[in-house]
Amino acid sequence: PASNSLSTSTSLAFDELSSCVTEEINLTGKSFTFDIMVNPMKTEKNMIVVGHGSTAFGLTADRHLMAVINGMTVKSNNIVDFNNVLHRIAYVVEQGKENITVHFYDGDKHIGQAAIPGVYLETGNVYLGADLLGLLGSETGFKGDMLDFRIWNRALSASDCSVYKNKALTGYEIGLLSYYRMNEGEGDYSYD
Repeated sequence: PASNSLSTSTSLAFDELSSCVTEEINLTGKSFTFDIMVNPMKTEKNMIVVGHGSTAFGLTADRHLMAVINGMTVKSNNIVDFNNVLHRIAYVVEQGKENITVHFYDGDKHIGQAAIPGVYLETGNVYLGADLLGLLGSETGFKGDMLDFRIWNRALSASDCSVYKNKALTGYEIGLLSYYRMNEGEGDYSYD
């Protein structure tokens, strides 16, 4: 029988200067999740993982998950111990009537949340690995490996994260908007 477990033998390497741009997505006023496996190199600086319009989702120098939304920076309560292996993280944005709640996940473990006043007002390309707008400061490109980037049009729960974290998806999962496996092994493109 075919296995539906995720293979981590091939990933996409980023060198601080490289980036990957996906399609344009309108997430204004919506709940969503960015879910990806990363293995950052050891550096003493913040790194962007995912950007969308004028927002950024990344790692602090001490390896907290962080988000910059509506000009406000928030971070997880706990650090992520990557141990030099690809590790699943998720940024869950839950849109309320008057504020945004950002949930941070280390695998399926909820490691913090923060409220940001207002509505998520972003439409535009989603990009990986490069801080195109300088939201995290200078020299904040991602250095390390990425694999299996997923965009969900809903706020995933800890239970959802547990179900999907090590599973190769079919592409037909409820709420899955885009799925970039990033396991091509060669070339300049990753396909949805």
